[in-house]
Amino acid sequence: MQQPPALPTDTLASAVPSLALRLTADGFVYLYGLSGEEKEAGAQESYHTKIQSQFVPVEWSRVSALWGDIIAQHPLLSDPEGAVRVLYPASHYVVIPSGMSGEQDVHWWRLTAPIFADEEQYYSNSYTLGDGKPSLAVGFSHLVKGFLQRSFVACQFIPTILPFAQRVLRQSSLQTGLSLGVELVEGGCDLVLCQSGNLLRANHYSWPRYRSWQHHLYQVLYFLSKVYLDSSVDHAAPVSIILSDGTAGADSLVGELLQALYRQFTTADWDVSVMPTDYWYA
Repeated sequence: MQQPPALPTDTLASAVPSLALRLTADGFVYLYGLSGEEKEAGAQESYHTKIQSQFVPVEWSRVSALWGDIIAQHPLLSDPEGAVRVLYPASHYVVIPSGMSGEQDVHWWRLTAPIFADEEQYYSNSYTLGDGKPSLAVGFSHLVKGFLQRSFVACQFIPTILPFAQRVLRQSSLQTGLSLGVELVEGGCDLVLCQSGNLLRANHYSWPRYRSWQHHLYQVLYFLSKVYLDSSVDHAAPVSIILSDGTAGADSLVGELLQALYRQFTTADWDVSVMPTDYWYA
């Protein structure tokens, strides 16, 4: 089996505070910053703090095909004929709160319902979950932008990925383990992934239908692969994913992510046929 290239040792240390993945039509560039200690040490030695970067090629069509096979094998994501279920015809921006658990899931399922296909239609509102902060906003970018006041799960859905995206949002607890924040900017959608405090430690490997948070991240990348394969999207416009260790303990999200990405996308022999039988339920 082909071995992925070795990771830069600096990215494996828990001191690395953040990682930016700039996705392009033929792969992604990851950039990681230096920790506060490293910056201070660099200043003392009269060195300029630099952002380290490396390009990783990704064949988006292959990523899309592999995840398409996995989706087709899932008992809840596919119909008896094996086709992915179509839940809604089209959508624009859907922003959903993160960090909920337990009884709050009821609100999660209920409030994710509004979906709009007509540009003349829009929906924007906010709800509270006891802390007085807005917890949900759905609509187009110019309407949603003002509602992003806490951690959200967000994605710019397009018809080619909507069926899978909607099913995942309804069947998995996306709000546990990771929080996704988003800044909708003109010409694209930047997603920000960050750890959500104690929720990450408590649910690190307890996703209801995914073995770990890495598998959810792979699906975020699957969404993006569909974006880059869709003819209506400008392939030259990159999408950024920013990852941060936040305040969720000593585990290095950056290091784990980089290792997972390399294993997943640079190992040519990876195949869904070797997927563990307990993949969806572990």
